[in-house]
Amino acid sequence: MSPERIVDLSRYPIADLSSPQGRAVIAKGRAALAGDGLALLPGFIRPEALAAMAAEAQALTPKAFRRDEWYGIYAYDPDEASMAALPEGDPRRRRFRSRMGAIAYDLLPEESPIRRLYEWPALTRFIAALTAESELHTCADPLASCVITVLEPGDSHAWHYDQNDFVVSLLLQSAERGGLFEYAPNIRSEGDENVAGVARMLEGDPRLRRGDLGRDRVG
Repeated sequence: MSPERIVDLSRYPIADLSSPQGRAVIAKGRAALAGDGLALLPGFIRPEALAAMAAEAQALTPKAFRRDEWYGIYAYDPDEASMAALPEGDPRRRRFRSRMGAIAYDLLPEESPIRRLYEWPALTRFIAALTAESELHTCADPLASCVITVLEPGDSHAWHYDQNDFVVSLLLQSAERGGLFEYAPNIRSEGDENVAGVARMLEGDPRLRRGDLGRDRVG
């Protein structure tokens, strides 16, 4: 399956970003990222390609690496002494459980539609344009380049801040129940960690949460 057959190019002409429709898609995505931190691209993958991708992920699920651990939401965990010095209610003291499986990139065969989409230069150029980056490259890590997250009944991916500038997510299969994707846009900045606001988010303040899936810049 070629990448041109995977993406709905009639809606998202990512191979021709200079076209009027291509420029419109980029402009709309950038506006969404600037305003709410999330750019959604509904119907980006053709239905038949999406079905093939989901079937591939299902077949590889028995090989997924399972993890079940507790960790903090930040990219680092303070040591016990540092945590003890933090005031009660500080979000850096909180630990959340993540339980899920991961299918590593090296398990995807050469003919994999997921792999072909990920390695398609047009997709990389499109994401660079969408995020206003001058240049992007695919990851060279043979394990972490493109990971399929497997969430079984009862699994969850806990609150966290990613260590990279942005995340690209593709939903292959919706949950039969639950499966809510939540994020808190623009909750902190380089000059203000907004500890009180992060604490309210973790307590479930509905004004700080959204639910959907797509390309996002969070925190």
